[in-house]
Amino acid sequence: DVCSSDLAGDRQGFIELWDLDTNNRISRIQAYSTSLNTMSFAENEEILITVGESETYLLKKFKLDKNSNLQLVDEFDLEEEVQYAVITTNNKSIITLTANELLFFKFRNLKISNEFEHEGIEMIGSSLNKDSLFGIDDDGLLKIWNVKKLKLNYEIPIPMEEFQNEICHTALDTDRGWLFYGNENKIRIWDIVNNLLVKELKAPKSKGKIDFINCFAVDPI
Repeated sequence: DVCSSDLAGDRQGFIELWDLDTNNRISRIQAYSTSLNTMSFAENEEILITVGESETYLLKKFKLDKNSNLQLVDEFDLEEEVQYAVITTNNKSIITLTANELLFFKFRNLKISNEFEHEGIEMIGSSLNKDSLFGIDDDGLLKIWNVKKLKLNYEIPIPMEEFQNEICHTALDTDRGWLFYGNENKIRIWDIVNNLLVKELKAPKSKGKIDFINCFAVDPI
């Protein structure tokens, strides 16, 4: 049952599936020989999309079988560095971020369906309901596109100076109009409609180390 399980990846290229009820590891595979950069899971189809590095950067598609084992079903040689990959509405496409382009892939067969040039986008993500794509550039400019038409809906500056280009956690709730972003020290909730700070959450400290490793938007806040 994927709903009671957790998928985890590490920088050595391994992917692990854990049972959240028993805290036992179910399976472990090495997907890449060098590193695993990003993962995105299509829960209703039990498909895992990953990007990582072996001899080159590879986009891979895994299917979770009835025995909770990940089976490789397709892969694509990206030929250049990719740090982010997201799945869009109804699992119709996959979007990856390169230094100069957003590459759109068909979900079914990992073929490029569209290419979209960008300027300075450092990270991308999809909204919680996967109807929107957002990107943040190196100047802190937030851009939000409608996925179906690639229509730019928002373009607003958000304060990022305190993070010193170390943003590593993001989530977008388009229903509320809130962006969650931050690093290991703090998470900010930003109202993208009214362009103002809603709340700032500081990480608890444990033995002098910061505990934030990821963030998700859930009800209620």
